[in-house]
Amino acid sequence: MDENALSAQQLRRNYLCFSVAYSINHGVVTTPLVLATSKLDESAGYMGNALLYICTLSSSFLLSAPTVGLLGPKGAVLLAMLLFTVYVALFAAASAALHS
Repeated sequence: MDENALSAQQLRRNYLCFSVAYSINHGVVTTPLVLATSKLDESAGYMGNALLYICTLSSSFLLSAPTVGLLGPKGAVLLAMLLFTVYVALFAAASAALHS
């Protein structure tokens, strides 16, 4: 057996940690879509949601394999979560610019 192999308990723990972290990140990303319709123009939430899913679909088909090959699985997930965070920051910047 490979000495670097993880036990079943370690794999379950890693899966649980990843699932919780990804769920929190996804919840934080989709929350601005709800707030965008009340704080920004009425169509901002719809456009934001459309752009999010178009970019997600496009990058899944075109960029996912090269990104994972270049950064590895952990690096690719961290990059995706970072880009999700940038997406949220842009909604915050748009809201702040509108109300300043």
